[in-house]
Amino acid sequence: MKKLAIIGLGNMATAIAKGAMKNNLLPSENVFVFDVNKEAFQKDPFDKMEHCETEVEAVSKADVILLAVKPQIFPQIMEIVADVAVGKTIVSSAAGITSKYIKEQINGDVNVFLAMPNTPLLLSEGATVVGENKELEKETFDFCESLFSCAGIVEIVPEDK
Repeated sequence: MKKLAIIGLGNMATAIAKGAMKNNLLPSENVFVFDVNKEAFQKDPFDKMEHCETEVEAVSKADVILLAVKPQIFPQIMEIVADVAVGKTIVSSAAGITSKYIKEQINGDVNVFLAMPNTPLLLSEGATVVGENKELEKETFDFCESLFSCAGIVEIVPEDK
């Protein structure tokens, strides 16, 4: 069973986590969360998950890392988690962030899953465009895709689109 780290507990992360919990995608004890705003830990469904003191702690405990942060914060987060993210899968929904950029920041073997959800995801009525990644093993790709399909429909497109 996969273990998921969620960095950034804003609206999109909340929608994704609620969908995953509602659809029994993974048990809450397999989800490790971090946010600089510790009050976010009290929101449903994060109150049932393991709260981590740092980004590094959360990432080190997981196989798949959902970086649910704004694009302007992405470089800072990548620098913090670069060493512990090697060999893991990074899920990004940050606009303008490419697989190439993520791989360059990690300095090692890393898988990348790119998704672009829309705001109705917050109501479990979302539509998410996912970048096709043939390098990612099918089981991991399917798990990452299901994170978004639990809160709406998903369309897979070539990553460069």
